[in-house]
Amino acid sequence: MMPICICYTWITILSIGALFGLLQIKPIPAIIAAQGINGLLLPLVCIALYLAVHDQNLLSRAYRHHPRWNYVYLFSLSGSLLCWAFTMCSMPS
Repeated sequence: MMPICICYTWITILSIGALFGLLQIKPIPAIIAAQGINGLLLPLVCIALYLAVHDQNLLSRAYRHHPRWNYVYLFSLSGSLLCWAFTMCSMPS
């Protein structure tokens, strides 16, 4: 049996979708804008998380990871920044 909160969530999502369909509202521009905002915020969140994890006042040495994981982090951050830059440069004006 599903919890009640999950049932309400699905009912809400389906109701909003039906309302959009009945009113003939196109949600695609809002979805694209949300994806763009997420693309802008992701690198900022990654940088903030990196700084928080490496703050010696917040985490003791026992909870910090090995320094080699910094290369994995920098690789993923640079990859997301390159994807963002490529997308911004290839957008029609």
